[in-house]
Amino acid sequence: MSTDKNRRPGIDWFDVLKWILIVLAAGFVGQFGRRLADWLVSRRRDRRARSLSSPPGRPLGETGPENESGDAGYERKDAGGVDATTAAKIAKKAGKAEAKRKKKAPF
Repeated sequence: MSTDKNRRPGIDWFDVLKWILIVLAAGFVGQFGRRLADWLVSRRRDRRARSLSSPPGRPLGETGPENESGDAGYERKDAGGVDATTAAKIAKKAGKAEAKRKKKAPF
């Protein structure tokens, strides 16, 4: 048998191969693109957490007030590392939980 008889007329095998490679590349991006995106997001979160933990423009070990009050323009944090707004929110949630517990408790 001749290979010319088995060929279909009008099919460009280069285009077929090109589309197969495009589909495989899209599958690769779909499979590993999410992992890459998750890695990039976690890396950004880590960098942001590090930058928020130290005041901007000041090395990690260096301290000192920038104004007379000694707070360097930042909110003071209590011993637990929570600012006043967050502490108020936590207290409010605890109060609501306590009220709900009392409401559902048997007599």
